[in-house]
This record gives sequence, structure tokens and C-alpha cells, in this order.
Amino acid sequence: MKLALLLVSAIAIIGCSTPDEGARGTAGTGGGSGSGGSGGAQTDGGITILPPTTCRDVVCDPNATCSGTGADAKCACVAGYTGDGVHCDDVDECAPGATNDCDANAACKNRPGGYTCTCNAGYTGDGKTCTVVDQCQGVANTCDPNATCVSQNPGFTCECKSGFTGDATTCGDVDECKAGTFSCATNAHCVNTFGGYDCACDPGFSGDGNQACTSLCDAAKSDAAVCGAHGLCRIDGAVAVCDACVPGYAGDGKTCAAKACDAQCDGTGTDDDPHAVCGADGTCTCAPGFSGAVGSCADTDECKTDNGGCDATEACTNVLGGHVCTCKPGLARDSSGKCVDVDECKATVSPCHPDATCTNVVSTGSGAGFTCKCKDGFTGDGATCVDVDECKTDNGGCDASATCENRRGSFACTCAAPLVGDGKSCHCDLTGLWAMRQDLDTCWKGRPVIEGTSENLVSPGSMEATVWELHELTYDGQNLVIRRKGCGTDNTPDLISPLFRETYSSYTPNSLFDPLPLQASDDFAAPGIRPGDAFQTPSSAAVVGIDLGADPLNAPWPATSAEVTTWTDPDNDGEPGFSLWPRVPSEVTDSGTQHYSYLPVRPVIVSGPSGNKIAIDERAGCVSVAARIVTHLEATVESCTRITGRVVNEKSEGRVHSCTVVDKGTCDANNKCDGWTKDVGCGAADWTAATKCEDADVSRLDDDQNQAQDSRATFELVRIGDKGASLDCPDVRSQFPALAHNPPTISCTTPP
Repeated sequence: MKLALLLVSAIAIIGCSTPDEGARGTAGTGGGSGSGGSGGAQTDGGITILPPTTCRDVVCDPNATCSGTGADAKCACVAGYTGDGVHCDDVDECAPGATNDCDANAACKNRPGGYTCTCNAGYTGDGKTCTVVDQCQGVANTCDPNATCVSQNPGFTCECKSGFTGDATTCGDVDECKAGTFSCATNAHCVNTFGGYDCACDPGFSGDGNQACTSLCDAAKSDAAVCGAHGLCRIDGAVAVCDACVPGYAGDGKTCAAKACDAQCDGTGTDDDPHAVCGADGTCTCAPGFSGAVGSCADTDECKTDNGGCDATEACTNVLGGHVCTCKPGLARDSSGKCVDVDECKATVSPCHPDATCTNVVSTGSGAGFTCKCKDGFTGDGATCVDVDECKTDNGGCDASATCENRRGSFACTCAAPLVGDGKSCHCDLTGLWAMRQDLDTCWKGRPVIEGTSENLVSPGSMEATVWELHELTYDGQNLVIRRKGCGTDNTPDLISPLFRETYSSYTPNSLFDPLPLQASDDFAAPGIRPGDAFQTPSSAAVVGIDLGADPLNAPWPATSAEVTTWTDPDNDGEPGFSLWPRVPSEVTDSGTQHYSYLPVRPVIVSGPSGNKIAIDERAGCVSVAARIVTHLEATVESCTRITGRVVNEKSEGRVHSCTVVDKGTCDANNKCDGWTKDVGCGAADWTAATKCEDADVSRLDDDQNQAQDSRATFELVRIGDKGASLDCPDVRSQFPALAHNPPTISCTTPP
């Protein structure tokens, strides 16, 4: 007997329940697997099957409970649903006029049995309380660093700070010195700085430039050791000196005595040369720093000769009667008076734009001692840096389905909902728990009880069934991992013998298997899955009852049970293999032609009034089997929460290890077994107490495992929760209620 239909996916066998484990669920109408109604739990081959939830013989909606007792019992829809309890419809709490507690600045989204609240763009919170997002504090703030961000609702505005000008997304320095919008002390000049200006005293003066500038000569005249009371002061290099006396006096400038001088330097002012001084002999000469004939003494420009004596690090500036040596740009005097390099980049206010990098350059005195270069993501000369809008070109390199958001100096790629990812690559968020429904069609060939006769063990036919599974998907945008387990079916085909119908609990109608774990599977590459994409899972094998080693998918399958190397006992009943158990023999098979009384252990041909007939000498009570099912899924992503496709059953193989025999009980000569009212449990005690089948019986059952059938299935996967959520088979069944079955909808051909 072949297991192709029984385990249409690789988890159906692994996800079945043993007699020791049991299974809980509701009994359905699938071929005598238990009676419905409000009675107690039924047993089917040792499995406990709970009845449907009923109230006074009325089946409640899955989203309803039964309340009350006796004549007062009735179905009542749970919170979030409305109806009479037999039929419950979801309440749309988000409909106009409906009541919900979402914030006025939130969007309400209806969900089955409830709703969610999500704050609108520009707001943050849990949806029930939403507050304005201060975008000035976020990455969306595109104001220039030299601008002030003013938060608004919605959005924000930018205003250039004082000392800067521009459109506020770009703010450049205002040169107050050129604009004439500065205010400095007398004898001071304006020096532009980034974002403002400074005042510096003119050559020959000292001070802060903002409040006052004092002449170096004024300071010199206050020091008798430098300049006498009638000394004549001038600037010589970096200092003030007195090396002559005013008209009417003679001396070295530090000591001056009244002197009768010639008229042009006698100090009377009548016909004095303003730049003449009196010598020791009383004659007039041009003062130091001036040259020419007395009466027309002219200032000497010392800077024209040998840079006025200033060294190479200094600039010479001519002043009346002397010259000033000042450090060249990028240099400043140290404590010893030498001009040394200044690191302008360490200044409290950088000379460069905040979005530029300042690099100090050892000045040669020919220009600024620094360079400015705009940082990545900006363009400009370093004094002004303009943000580069990367989103204007090729969507910034973002995924075609992502939104490119320009940010100051950078950009961000955001996948459009419901896709997720880093924005450069977007994909569906498939990680979570999914409910699967398989709509299964199968066809099978008739199987004679004795080869060469026309008496069928099972008549040829077809069957449609719905199978549920719980899937856990883990997906990182590149690799997909699927773990799954079976959650029962609503109908169970006969296949090729009653063995299958009554044994595997994964196909017991309406059964649920919460205690069973999810079965692991290998991951596989499936990059960038999004709606409209298709993918195929690798072939996976579900093996039970036999140890096939490290590679169960490709290990050779034994041709007969005699060639099995290592049997296992997955149901821990003391018997190698997985134990199956028969149904009540008086029940009619799903094909509707015969009873289950003729389980093929020891059939015989008996003579009767109407000719020879097949009779069952003994039937099998328990059968232990091993099976391997190889399947894969061929899937199409309809949306990020729904995947459809087909289940491809590549290979189904089975072997029988042993069985027990049971007397035919009260079955009469016509194989009517109405008196046989209960099944065999097939637990450890049954294997110990029962009579084992003979080798010929085991061999015959083992041969039946090779019976062929054709099974096809389509599937639908629907996301029902996050990974790790407390969801199990009942949640799968509530997502996918049982369907009304019709003749098979998939092309299904009876095997030859």
C-alpha cells in the first residue's frame, strides 16, 4: 500500500498523533470517524476525538461560545463579532460612526475580531495617544547648520542665523566688511570671520579694535626710558622709538634740551617744516624717516628697500616717518616675538562651513593657512556647502519599490509597505506564523483481495479532502526556512485499504495536534521575494519508522521489509515502525461499495448459493509500518500575507514490519460484522497480547504498500501572526474552515 495521498506534504506523517499521544478536535462526517453532536468524546483506533461545540444540537460558529445550560443554552458570538452565534460576522469598529478609541490623529484599521490604531504621519505614539513629532530633532531636518530649525505641524521651517544669508537650506557667510555693516573703534579696521566679523587695530596702534586702539607712540611717550618729554616718536618695525626731538629742542629723543634753532625748525610754527628737526648746531635737517631738503621733507618709504628690514615671515607697511612689520597671513607672533604658523582650524569658530572639512596648511605668508573642502554629500567651495540631492538621480540607488528620502549630507531608502528591507533591496516580511490549507485530490486503482480475481479490496475511485497545516517561516530577504506540522483534515480518502483510513491521525477528520512540535527543514536561497514572484522549495523527505542515516532524502529505500537495516519505534509502543489500527469493520468505505470487514490478512474464497465469494478468514488488528514521503512546494506570492501554489508529491514509499491478527468476531458468512463495535487500540499492550501475523501475511501487506495512486494538491498560505506567537492548530482551523467538497478539481488520473 502506498502513502502518496496520506502524506501529501512532507510533514503529514511527522505531524500525526500516536495512540499514546492522542489528538483533540471535533468529529466530522468523513466516513464514520466518530459521531458529532453534543455527546461525549469518541474513540477511533485509540485516538480521542472531541465532538463539535454544540448548543442544543446546533453547531456554533468558530467565533462563538456556548453559554447557558439545558433549554437556556445558546450560541453567543465572542467580542468583536456579531450575529446569532450560529453565524458570526466581524464587527467593523473602524466604519463611519462606529466606536473605537483611536486618537484623532491616528488611522483605524479593522481586523478580524478587533482593530488596530496607527498614528498618522508626523505623529508618534501607540495609536490611542498620538503626539506631534519634532522633526527638527530627526534626520528629516534639512536645514543648513547655520540656520535655525523651527518645528511646525506638520513639518518645519528653516531660517538663516545672523551673519549668514541664503534660502536656509544653504546659508553662506555674510562679509560684513565688504557690506560696510560693521562697527569698529577709531584707528581699527574690519576683519571678516565665518558668521561675523572682528576688529583689528591699524598698524602702529594696539588694542582690541572694538573699543579703542591706542597709538604705539602714545604708549612710548608715557615711558621716559623710551621717549623724553620733547622726544619725536615714530614707528620703526614693530616698536615705537624716539630718536629725535621736536622743533625747538635738540637731543637723542630720550633727552631733549631747548635750543635756538633756525627758523624752519625753531618750533614757532611760523615757517617751520613739519618734518624738520633741530640739530646740535642749531641747523635744521629732515627728521628720521623723512628725506629731502628742509622745507620740503618727504616721508621715506622704508619698505621699498630690503622689506624695510622686516624678515621673510613679516609684511612691511609704510607709515608716516617709519614702517610697521606685521606677521604675514596665517602667522602670529609667539612669546618670543617670532612669527609662527597659526592652526586656524582649531579656532573656536572654524573658518570653514560646518559641512566642510578644515585642513591646516603651514603658511608661507602668501595666502590663508588652511583649506576648506565640502564633506561627502555636499558640493561647494568649502565656505558654502550645498546638500547634494542624491534622490534626483536613479532614485538614489534605492530599490525600485522604495522611497528615496533626501537628508542633509545623505539620503535614506525606505521600502514601500508592505515590503521591508534596507531600502536598497526590498522584500516581503514573510517571517511569522502561517496557516496552510491544502485542497487535495486523489485517485486510486481498484485492488483485488487475491491477485487474479475480480474481487476488489478497494474499488477504484477518487476523493477530495482539505488538509490544514501550521507553518513557521523565517526569512531575511535572502534565505527562507520553513518549519511545519499537520493540523488534520476534513475528509479522509480510503486509498487502497482501510489501513490508511483509520490509522494516521493527521487524517482523522477535524483532528488538532497542538502538543506536536514544528518539524525543521533546511533553508534555501530565495532572494527578494515580493508579490508576483514565484519560488520552489527544495525537495524534503518525511521519514517515519526507518533510520535512513544522515541523508534521508537520497538514501536508498528498501525493496521489501526484509531489507530494512534499522527500524525505529517513533510511537514508543515497543514495536518497531509506526503502529496503525483498523476501523469498525461494519462501516462502509468512502468509496461506498464494501465494508471494512475484509482487511487483507488472510482472505479465502468460499462457495455459496450464488457462487464463490471472498471471505476474510482473519483481519489485521494492528499494523506497524515505515514510510518516506518526498514533496516540494511550487509557490506564487499573491501578496506579502498570502501565498498560493501546488504541492508536488514526488515519491511515496512504505514498508510493513509486522501486524497482529484478530478473529472475525461476529461477522457472518456474508461478511456482515454489525456485532463488531469497537476498534483495536494498538498500544503497547495490544502488541504484547495479540497474536502476530505469519510471515506470509506480513509479506502480503508489505506488497500492498506499493499500491499506486495519483494525488494532487493546491495550497494557500495565509499569515496569521508573528513568529513566536502563541498560535497553534485551532488558529489554523479558524482561519480556514472546512469546505464543501465537489468532485476533484485538479486533473487526477487513476494510475494504470
